[in-house]
Amino acid sequence: WQQRLLSEGRTAPPLENSFVSDALFAATPLAREIVRHLHSTFNIRFLSHVQKESLPPILEGRDLMCHAPTGTGKTLAYLLPVFHVLMQGYGAAAGAAPRPRPCQAFIFVPNPILAEQVYAVACRL
Repeated sequence: WQQRLLSEGRTAPPLENSFVSDALFAATPLAREIVRHLHSTFNIRFLSHVQKESLPPILEGRDLMCHAPTGTGKTLAYLLPVFHVLMQGYGAAAGAAPRPRPCQAFIFVPNPILAEQVYAVACRL
């Protein structure tokens, strides 16, 4: 199988059989609370290839289109940056109490089944 990532016209090279990369979440700029929660709740320490390639452009605010098989980490690839930005906006990353704010993110999916799956993952984050 092959994964592709398109960001500003760039195509990622085909990846090896394993979908897990050698990159640690602890080495990313994601909020430490997120990294700790990924390890304690999901037992995840390493990024998938999709996450490794997509996190930098997403965190830089760039548009991204990603195509990869089911189960390769796409949902976390876009949910983690959303939660990271929301935590920064609420001050949670600095330990401050959250402030009420208007809606900060929309996640659009093509069908109800995928919506339920994304919702379930988001609730665990």
